Amino acid sequence: MKKTVRLFCLTAAAVLLMTAAAGAEGWKFNDEIHFELPDGFYYTGMTENGSYEFAGPNMKVRIYRLNSVRWVEPRQRMGSATEAGVSEQLIRRNGIDFYVQRNNADYTSPFQAVFFNSSGAQYTIDVDSYAASDRTVNDMVSNLVDSIRISQPHVHTLIWTERKEPSCDQAGNEEYWTCSECGKMFSDAAGRNEISAVPVLPATGHTLIHHDKVVSADLSAGIREHWECKTCSRLFADPEGRTEIRDRSWLIIPVSTEKVAEFVSRCYTLILNRNADEGGMKNWTGQLLNRAATASQIISGFMNSTEYREQQNSNEKTVEILYNTMLGRPSDPEGKSGWVEVLEKSGGNNNEIINGFSGSQEFIAICQDYGITPGVVPAGTPRTGIEGFVDRCYREALGRAGEEAGLNYWCSILRTRQMTPKRVADGFVFSQEMDAARKLTEDPDALLDALYRLYLGREADPEGKAHWKTRIANGLSLEELNDGFAYSAEFAGIVAGYGLE
Repeated sequence: MKKTVRLFCLTAAAVLLMTAAAGAEGWKFNDEIHFELPDGFYYTGMTENGSYEFAGPNMKVRIYRLNSVRWVEPRQRMGSATEAGVSEQLIRRNGIDFYVQRNNADYTSPFQAVFFNSSGAQYTIDVDSYAASDRTVNDMVSNLVDSIRISQPHVHTLIWTERKEPSCDQAGNEEYWTCSECGKMFSDAAGRNEISAVPVLPATGHTLIHHDKVVSADLSAGIREHWECKTCSRLFADPEGRTEIRDRSWLIIPVSTEKVAEFVSRCYTLILNRNADEGGMKNWTGQLLNRAATASQIISGFMNSTEYREQQNSNEKTVEILYNTMLGRPSDPEGKSGWVEVLEKSGGNNNEIINGFSGSQEFIAICQDYGITPGVVPAGTPRTGIEGFVDRCYREALGRAGEEAGLNYWCSILRTRQMTPKRVADGFVFSQEMDAARKLTEDPDALLDALYRLYLGREADPEGKAHWKTRIANGLSLEELNDGFAYSAEFAGIVAGYGLE
């Protein structure tokens, strides 16, 4: 059985390793020189001149490396005596040339073998034989030389990894090089400075800006409270930046159709003292959702409707209704007295009180709860349902406000029930000013836009408009077209919204 010995660099660290593992199998010197000693040899330590020393039966072996230039050169005639008592021999084993000297006169170092690694560094083996026979020495040396192997030095094939800047939550790295064969890493392109791990650049962390919750006050979608990183623009639901908002639709607080409908239902209950009818509910809710009217204008529509007028409520009762509707509470004596006086001086103009209440914190809070805009009632807004309906016909059919004579005429027609609201709307469509007959053939888009606004209370949708244009092209008359809109459920709701039938 043999013990494997491998050569280390002659450094203090190597000495400690050798000493610590003197009895272990598998010595290694310089990662390249490997050899075995016969049984019975053991490591005894390092000599003063830096040799590693092994001892065995009647022999000592010293192994060391010289960093100087070679002192042994090949001889042309090995084996011939170069001086008295000294013989030389060239031995080649495993592709390695060993220059062997045998000194029969010098018993301090009677045997010496020199060999070189691939880079020219010299390794020397000295054998002191003491009383050992020549045969014993020769056998030991032969076994020793046969066991020596020189590993070829590893040449690194370096692959460059470029510098990666760190992000808010991802670490980066300095540039470094990795050997594709041995896996070692280096901080330089020459492979001189080995590193044990990837040189990490820590993540910088998010710099978060707080965005308050935005509550809708105009039927637009609200925005939830969130935090935004000013570096990477990512969004988070918490100030620590732990919960990322990946779907930005989560931020949107949607408009609640149900809440808007609740507001309209509330107006029916508090102002008209009844449940909402289907047509009226659809009309008023649609106006709020389409932003065609504010909360103040809706309340004005209820308060000035024919249905409310027919209740013939006193000024005191009217003021009390507005307190409950717009402020959400009963009136106080002083406030009620003041608003009754305003109502009397204005000739019963409810809009004066509505605009007076519209800027109050109570009314604003109510509107925020329902997700609608408080608004005000514009100056000149008609005070009755009839006047409002007629004014609407002017605006949607003719695109202008009604003149006094025209308003009085159409209002009188409705008030005396000479025409239904549908017939009044027909009068505008077939008027000379609207010129619907010509538009039917020459400009059907403009005609359809006006009919959609007048009868349906909205802009035309592409599919619907395309349907009607196809029918017009196939010979649909103006009367048939008008009736197709006028008998719609949407128009019935608009009519009901003004308190008309």
